[in-house]
Amino acid sequence: MTDRPQSEPAPQPEPVPQPKPPRKRRLRGFLIALPLVAGLLAYLYWLSRVDIVVSPQTTYITAPVNADGTVNYVAYLDARHSEGVTADNNAAAGAENQTG
Repeated sequence: MTDRPQSEPAPQPEPVPQPKPPRKRRLRGFLIALPLVAGLLAYLYWLSRVDIVVSPQTTYITAPVNADGTVNYVAYLDARHSEGVTADNNAAAGAENQTG
């Protein structure tokens, strides 16, 4: 037997962690992406706008109409449900007269 020293295994290097991008770089990327996304959403909203024309071909209710051209549903329902209602057959009018 020979008295040779046994070789020790070579030490393994420790894994080097990957550095995070600097904070300023991440912030810059966010500030660039934010207006791009907002612009894309605004463009898609602009494309989706559809003007609706109130007419017998598109809408069952065509009158009464507000100043901006939309249908006034409250006035339509009031007019429809008050057809044929008089003070004689209206219970609310009788109750109002009794309470003063």
